[in-house]
Amino acid sequence: MRRTLAMSILSTVVLAGISVGAVPASASPTTAVTQAAAVGAPFGSLDLGEYVPGGIGVKGWVAFKGSPQKSLKVHIKLDGKLLTGLSANQPRPDVAKKYPGVTTNTGFSSFLPTKLAAGTHTVCAFAIKPAGAPGGNPNIGCRSFTTGDSPIGTFAASALREKSFHVVGSVGDPNTVRAIKVKVTLDGKVQNTVTANKKSFVYEEKGKKTTVSAYGHGFDLALKLPSGGKAHQLCVTAINATSTPGGNVTGCISVK
Repeated sequence: MRRTLAMSILSTVVLAGISVGAVPASASPTTAVTQAAAVGAPFGSLDLGEYVPGGIGVKGWVAFKGSPQKSLKVHIKLDGKLLTGLSANQPRPDVAKKYPGVTTNTGFSSFLPTKLAAGTHTVCAFAIKPAGAPGGNPNIGCRSFTTGDSPIGTFAASALREKSFHVVGSVGDPNTVRAIKVKVTLDGKVQNTVTANKKSFVYEEKGKKTTVSAYGHGFDLALKLPSGGKAHQLCVTAINATSTPGGNVTGCISVK
């Protein structure tokens, strides 16, 4: 007998990119994007720009209708300061279909290790124009998010079976890029305390397995499920990093 997935977030901040689920393939084009495509300047979209445990996750695309056709560069800025440069060379057939005349490899997607102070932050992407292209290096989008001082993340009950299951997830403390520890309890009894430092974890539901990137901040623990068929309380405590502000955060779900 299999049991239903239960998921809980460890803070009030909802984090795209670390929970099980698809990231939007692309954003709806704006008028500015359409105009840029018409005149031959670089254009694109920042589809995702949010905090994930250990840093920032970004995803988007940038293209150019002109000659020569080649992948472009994109600069990522955090709160107005250059964070890194990326190559937009990943397959995005949806963009090529919408804008005939651009190369298929226009996408970029990356995890950027970054520690953040509590507050609201803005990540922006800038398309770097090819030599000789008109205009400057246009801003293709910005995303804002808010972090606190305490850990945040997600966890889920995975591979639920008659007598066992896994608790999987990803957690981080925004004040550091270091991996932090998680404590797992079942019905109030401590099952284990481990460092959440896995690069990925496998989430399984109804026999379907999905590998989820955790960027060195994931965990996966196998637990025994007491017999009897009744509901049990599963709790995960993300332990605040040493010598940083904030405190521990606990989330609980029911498993049966």
